[in-house]
Amino acid sequence: MEFADVARELLLVAPQDFVAERTARQRAVRQDDRALATTVGKLRKPAPAAWVIDLLAHDGALDDAVDLGPALRKAQADADPDAIRTLRRQRAEVVDALAQAGADLASDAGHPVTPAVIEQVRSTIEAAFLSSESDSPM
Repeated sequence: MEFADVARELLLVAPQDFVAERTARQRAVRQDDRALATTVGKLRKPAPAAWVIDLLAHDGALDDAVDLGPALRKAQADADPDAIRTLRRQRAEVVDALAQAGADLASDAGHPVTPAVIEQVRSTIEAAFLSSESDSPM
């Protein structure tokens, strides 16, 4: 078993169950691979918002959103105010839809999240968009 596989699986475990699951995984691999067990034991419990983002990523929900960053960057480079306005409106709609999808995934997993966590998810997604808009290939 590879560390990346274990980490990927653990990041989908709800934060309140993470420590118990990490310990179980650590014990399961300890006899066969002590180094892996040690590394697994060092994984940190994700914040609830990070867990929701991981759920969205695992579900493939973030894939389409990634395309908006380059489109916005191009519209800005072309100084096209209509395209910028349209793409920003689309971005706001996508951020809202992703935040709701994350809330739904968490609830479906049996661990509904608070409105504050959803706001953190929304802020994280928005920050990712802003970062992708400011990245310019040179």
